[in-house]
Amino acid sequence: MRKHPDAVFLGYRHGEELSELYRGADVLVFPSYTDAFGNVITDALALGTPVAALPVAVSLDVLSDPRASGPAR
Repeated sequence: MRKHPDAVFLGYRHGEELSELYRGADVLVFPSYTDAFGNVITDALALGTPVAALPVAVSLDVLSDPRASGPAR
């Protein structure tokens, strides 16, 4: 948080509040090297939120799939 004082760190959220936060976000940053599935990536994409992720298996699997380009329009 000290390194990124302009970033907003909201902590744990759920339900409709979480959905609204995804929809209002500029980007979802997914910094994990070890997450096994990356549910937050698919949640963000489903709500149209761009994802910035490390080039590791979980994010590459989801983000390189052409069907994972965000919500259908």
